[in-house]
Amino acid sequence: MFNKKILTNIYKDLERKFESIIHINIQNFSINGVAIYNNKKCFFKIVNKEYFVKEINGYLISYKKIPTMEIIFIKWLVHCKKYLIAYEFDNTIKNSVGLLNDVFVDNDLTKKISRANYIKMKKVLCMFDTIYSTPKRYYSYCPSNIFFEDRIYTRLKKWYINSKKIKKLKINYNNEYLNLSDILNEVFTYFKKNIYTKRECVLTQGDPNTLNISIKPCFFDLATAGYNPIIGEVAITIISTLIYDDYFCPKYHSKSYFLHEKAIEQINYFRPNLTWKKNKHVIKINSNIITSGIRKKYVFEYLDILKKNNILIGEEIKYYIIMRLLCVFNIKKMDSLDFYYSLFLVSYFYKNINGNFYESINRIIGEMECV
Repeated sequence: MFNKKILTNIYKDLERKFESIIHINIQNFSINGVAIYNNKKCFFKIVNKEYFVKEINGYLISYKKIPTMEIIFIKWLVHCKKYLIAYEFDNTIKNSVGLLNDVFVDNDLTKKISRANYIKMKKVLCMFDTIYSTPKRYYSYCPSNIFFEDRIYTRLKKWYINSKKIKKLKINYNNEYLNLSDILNEVFTYFKKNIYTKRECVLTQGDPNTLNISIKPCFFDLATAGYNPIIGEVAITIISTLIYDDYFCPKYHSKSYFLHEKAIEQINYFRPNLTWKKNKHVIKINSNIITSGIRKKYVFEYLDILKKNNILIGEEIKYYIIMRLLCVFNIKKMDSLDFYYSLFLVSYFYKNINGNFYESINRIIGEMECV
């Protein structure tokens, strides 16, 4: 969090470095914006030492290997004791234009994808085709571990496994009773047991949500860039594209959509038709999953790229998916509908992903409804 004194000092440092500041976006733990430097637009972010090291490491390993914008300069800000990183500006990005997210949002409510937007989407998919065609390496420690292994204690256990409310819950899914605590402990045990297991990796940005990819195409936010497990990349792509970036993220992290607010305006179209009935600790949830036609098409074509490049994905991807569903936001702090929707999604993916990943995930996506 940034108090008034820290923010005042940050503004002082920025005014000394830049000719002018076009806008600045202040969130709970991060600051970024657009400014003019040497008569040109640049994108900047202000980060602490830990994040700075991760971002620079990610930049150095990915520079000229995956599409990224170049760093113009870095600077230690004396007054606020943080680091300033200034990047070249991606001129494809404007108000509600330029991100993969914008392509989806523009077409979410239409049955037919415009040719112009389909071409933009294909450029991004071609970039992933290039990435997945590169030689694979095997590592156990990867930058994107921060979303999975590193969260099993700080989020999965702290938020849910240790929760008295969660421990007692049973979910009636298709007349089968699932003990939520058993599922969570299964996920926890998987990541704890496999912390030193080497997984198939490729050089990626590490957090491929639709706000981190431009139609240039180009990746932003390099703190998790490096050789990352493909299984984690796939889990993030599926959940972010189909469910989180159209509904949960604009609803619970709206500040991330600064200058791209159209996604926020469309949240209610993705609100599930959900009912629940609770009898003591047993919850019966009936729900659909709503996404859009363009999002489904994108993920189907993304899966085709994986198959084309002989990427093998096992049933354990369901653990990565559950981590993504539960450990981005604390679902206990959501409204009742979204809390139960999250529990339904956990049950749904847990029960429907099997050893034949491509068959099961294609069936799952096929069953999703379109707005």
